[in-house]
Amino acid sequence: MFKNGYDFVRPLKLMAAGMMFLLVLSVSATHAALRIDITQGNIDPLYIALVPFQGNQGTPSAVGEDVARLVQENLERSGLFRGIDRKSFIQTGLKANTLPRFGDWRIINAQALVTGEAKIQPDGSLIVSFRLWDVFAQERMAGWQYSTTQDNWRDVAHLISDAIYE
Repeated sequence: MFKNGYDFVRPLKLMAAGMMFLLVLSVSATHAALRIDITQGNIDPLYIALVPFQGNQGTPSAVGEDVARLVQENLERSGLFRGIDRKSFIQTGLKANTLPRFGDWRIINAQALVTGEAKIQPDGSLIVSFRLWDVFAQERMAGWQYSTTQDNWRDVAHLISDAIYE
């Protein structure tokens, strides 16, 4: 304090406190602007149609039905796919290599289509093939053929599910 009674230190302390307050406000505002909340997603599932896999006689085989069912269950459990009810299919009896009538699949809102075959060979082995089709682009996206024993049909279904998921 000086002789005239004026305290120079007090206004400096108040000014320093005010500057600190503004600095804290600007830093907290900056951090609030950079906050990203990723606790919820907004992903709409892809509508996918899985045609029953054809067998040796050109009709769905029991193992083909099992493979197609398990593939659909796997994909739906991922949350990224929603299966389309088979009762709404316009085109049926598709083999793995048959070019689909894409217009028939667009009508029922299918975005992707899976066709396949599961055939038991004379030696008892199982050959499973599938094709994944992009309905809107009207092109094949993936397709594989697996040869194994009949007991490994579940493993093949999981491999197909993985290929479609990718």
